[in-house]
Amino acid sequence: MVIMVFKNRLKMLFAKIFLKKIILFSRHRQRERKIIKKITACIPIFSNFKRVNLNEFYLIFPLSEEASNYFNANYSYLNYKKAIVPSNEAIDICIDKKRFTEFLLNNGFGNCTIKTPDILCYPYILKKRIDNNGSNTVIIDNHDTESKYKSELSSNEFFIQEYIEGYEEYAMHILMHNGEVIFYKTIKYTFAQKKFVKGINFNRYSQEVVDHSRFIDQFKNILNAIKYDGICCIDYKLQDECIKIFEINARMGASLADYIDEALHAYAKALNLSCCALLSD
Repeated sequence: MVIMVFKNRLKMLFAKIFLKKIILFSRHRQRERKIIKKITACIPIFSNFKRVNLNEFYLIFPLSEEASNYFNANYSYLNYKKAIVPSNEAIDICIDKKRFTEFLLNNGFGNCTIKTPDILCYPYILKKRIDNNGSNTVIIDNHDTESKYKSELSSNEFFIQEYIEGYEEYAMHILMHNGEVIFYKTIKYTFAQKKFVKGINFNRYSQEVVDHSRFIDQFKNILNAIKYDGICCIDYKLQDECIKIFEINARMGASLADYIDEALHAYAKALNLSCCALLSD
């Protein structure tokens, strides 16, 4: 912690002396190294938002839902000036996977929803309502596995969905601003297994950028129904060329770090700030 504070102070001193601009990211251990490796558009500082004065930074970019909630509670007056942060209500809809699924069903997006089966038949998915990286998501494909998770199956903290087979899954990174999509990047993940849950338990895959612009209007309509502004990551599969959404992460997704400069340019442009000039003389 002391070393991180010292490094941040050195960066801020450098920026002040050489008239450079700094972007503040919230802490996120899995994202920081990759962002540092890929970023060229600005000088990044990573800090718990509670430990710094957000007014001192040129741009502010939360990397977690918790950081966005803190920003909304303490620095909402900086939204649309130095940051684009979703509302707490929008975050709450997305963070609870069951609530999100019910929102889709109740707002005319049933064709995009992965439904709860009326009659259980293998395989199906058991999910924790609030979770990260698929750590509590299980494919139930036989009686023994079903028996093993009997308590979770009866818990209100979990719910079940149909399982959609296939080797491919997609992540659409989207930046929304005033109801419009101002940036997007789609990553296709291909797995060796036909049955998998992307996350910590099945992490062996290849990935590539693909063009899914044909689905942008559908995603835009969903995000506008949620009244979502800011960066998000939508995880989904395709079934007969129809999107089937697992979840919307109300934060930056991991694979966006490879394209962080592109995202920051769009982010700054939406705020009428210049990201291109952050490192210029």
